[in-house]
Amino acid sequence: MFHSARVGLLGSVLAALLVAATGSAADADPKFLPDDTEVVVFLDVKQVLGSELAKTHAKLIDQFKGHVQDAIKGNPAVATLFDKAGFDPFKDLASVTLAMPPAVDVVPTVILHGTFDRAKIAAVMADAAKAAPDKVKVAKVGKADVYEVVGEDKKAFHAGLVADGVLVIAGSADGVKVALDRAAGTAKPALKKELASLLDPAAKTSAAFHVTSNGITKLAANTPGVNPQATAAFKNFDGASITASVGKDVDARMSLNVKDEATAKQMALQAGLGLGVAKGMLATQAEKNPQLAPLMTAVDTLKTGSDKNAFTLTGKLSGEVVGKLIEGAK
Repeated sequence: MFHSARVGLLGSVLAALLVAATGSAADADPKFLPDDTEVVVFLDVKQVLGSELAKTHAKLIDQFKGHVQDAIKGNPAVATLFDKAGFDPFKDLASVTLAMPPAVDVVPTVILHGTFDRAKIAAVMADAAKAAPDKVKVAKVGKADVYEVVGEDKKAFHAGLVADGVLVIAGSADGVKVALDRAAGTAKPALKKELASLLDPAAKTSAAFHVTSNGITKLAANTPGVNPQATAAFKNFDGASITASVGKDVDARMSLNVKDEATAKQMALQAGLGLGVAKGMLATQAEKNPQLAPLMTAVDTLKTGSDKNAFTLTGKLSGEVVGKLIEGAK
């Protein structure tokens, strides 16, 4: 069952889980983030799937679930793992957090919150290790099991249940061990101050993206088509966040930390003037093309502002507009 054609087990599981994560509203919990984290992506699966907006578009959600379930069935190893571990990604997965360091070629740490049956997972991974000992290994760190799985690309993933309801996947065994120490209370996170200031675990957020200035620079430098001058300009920022809260509507907010309050206010003023011009141009186009009306309604909600040393841009996608956009995309 776990022969060489299926050795990308953990990678496949991770991919399936991330596809399942279409969004208890909160932000990423800093407790398990590696200290060198520069980029954080957070998705609250349960909150989004249980939102009024998702219920309004239940047929679309059901179609999406069907595609994910078909993808899982298409990988026998993943399907077997889910079945034997008693794991249903749409019922048991609560949230997904990705934490990435400055280096773009390093495997990100993935933190999954949800309902996991420790005994069943231990049993199915023990069977996998027996069937393919060169590809799957089980090690003990204290009383906890840490699993190593070598993928088809010869790179190893490590994973472990670091606490009840918390599964951590990392590129090294040390990455899992750090999370275990944090869970046990024998170690505390020492995140970069810039990143820590962006996180707000108490925020009512369905999805979030946080990046430090160094993270922005690295991402821009490795993104084709980005102007080098723009990349250099990112060094003047102290990090950025994009968050979205899903209920009946979708409320979005972008904040860009700058050096001081005066700079933030000046950016808000300049961006506000530019936004006003853009709204006018789009309104003219919407009069000529009625299909742009839902987009115009969304753009019209955009507002610039400042909050201490942060430039902010907020907007709302109403449930009605989301429905029209979905219909227009069919």
